[in-house]
Parts: sequence; structure tokens; C-alpha cells
Amino acid sequence: MSMMARSPKYLIVEALAALVVATIVVVGANAVRAADIEPLVPPTGDVLLTVGGAIDRTTDGEWALFDMAMLEHLPKTVVRTTTPWTEGEQVFEGVLFRDLAAFLGASGSQVQALALNDYLIEIPTSDFEQDEVIIAYLQNGQEMSVRDKGPLWVIYPDSIENPHAQARMVWQLVKVIFVQ
Repeated sequence: MSMMARSPKYLIVEALAALVVATIVVVGANAVRAADIEPLVPPTGDVLLTVGGAIDRTTDGEWALFDMAMLEHLPKTVVRTTTPWTEGEQVFEGVLFRDLAAFLGASGSQVQALALNDYLIEIPTSDFEQDEVIIAYLQNGQEMSVRDKGPLWVIYPDSIENPHAQARMVWQLVKVIFVQ
């Protein structure tokens, strides 16, 4: 079988065709991924939590806004623990931080957690993989008022002996920002 020599013009056309096919594959894959990320439906109730930063799903293109019904729609986790601010064992219910991150397509090594009183702390996202850290919206089966550290409270299990976890247990949580 003889090998035919290809002209430089043919080689250029062949290379351009391969480049076009590769571009279509990459653009198509990104379009499918972008289509899979549906924007969040805006909340109908009072906004309790605003999430931003490195997230894929938003309500308005920048922020993901959550009311109580939206938070309750996410998978719920129960944490039984004692805290320095409560008496006896408490039962907290809420969404795992890692579930919220997955739901929003969040990335980053830290989150900035901001409270109603402007208390701000950075929490390593590794905490969410190592522990059952939740954003609690119920304490002992009841919604929490602002007076009772609510309506949202970051809860770490077994925090009573862990001062690092205690510093990260933001009550009256209003905003979370995922940062690289």
C-alpha cells in the first residue's frame, strides 16, 4: 500500500477540522453543565439566609436567597448536643453545611459566616467534611427567635469541649460567603 504525501493545504484543513470538532465537544459539554444548573426560585417568605461567593446556583445571578420553606426543603439533619449557652442536651434540626454547599455548587476552602450583629468568622470548609455541622432552624422542635439565637444558628456536634467549634457557632446567622 503506498502512502500518499499530503499537501500542506490539506494538513491545515485537517487540523482546522479537528479543532472545530474539539471546540464543539467542549462547548457542548459546558452547555450541558450550564443547563443542569438551574437558578433558584426566589423566596416567597422573609429572607433568612443569603449565600454568595463561589457558588453556581443563585436566585439573582449573584446571591442565593433562602426563606424558611426553602431551607426546610433541603435534606434535614438532627444534631443532639450540649452548648455553653444552653442547659442540658439540645436537639437541633437543620441543613448540613456540606449539603447546602453541594446544592449550590459551592467551592472554596473557607466560608465567611456573618451574624445579625455583624459578628464575622471564617470557617474552614474542611469542618463540614469532618463533622455534622448544620445550619439549625429548629431547637427542640421549635423555630428559634432572634432573642433565642435564631432564626439560624451554626451548630457543631460535641462543641462543649471544643473552643474552636464554639467560636464558629454563629447564632443569628444571616449571610454565608464561600471563598477560595
